[in-house]
Amino acid sequence: MTLFILYYWHWVVLGLFLIALEAFGIGGILLGASGAGFIIAGIVFYWPELAWTTQVIGYGFLTLGFTLAYRYGFKFSGKSPRTFDFNDRAGQLKGSTIQLTQDLPLGEGRTQIGDTLWRVRHEDRRPLKAGDTALVVGHEGMILLITLN
Repeated sequence: MTLFILYYWHWVVLGLFLIALEAFGIGGILLGASGAGFIIAGIVFYWPELAWTTQVIGYGFLTLGFTLAYRYGFKFSGKSPRTFDFNDRAGQLKGSTIQLTQDLPLGEGRTQIGDTLWRVRHEDRRPLKAGDTALVVGHEGMILLITLN
């Protein structure tokens, strides 16, 4: 006689709990464990007499498989999850060609890019004029580094 029984709803609760933890920003690592919980819940729903030890072992293998697939899926996609520059506005402009909206004396000045007035710095040996085309080659904080294109 089995004293310990796991029902399908135990696995559903575990899956929901892990998704809730994922909402705190763990980086996707719990998605595989959560998915494995939902799959085991489906298996146990259709096969309720499955031994709890078999359920736990199956959950472990599924979690490991999903987690490795997630981890290596990002590795082979060419871009890791941490290299996106969503919140780095200056970094997003690197490599862009811009048209200067104001004259820039030697050193620093300002120019309009889109709806933002940016501080820009250049090291060309002559002043730049409004209308010149420049290339954004980098940034230091929120100061764009440009060169004449």
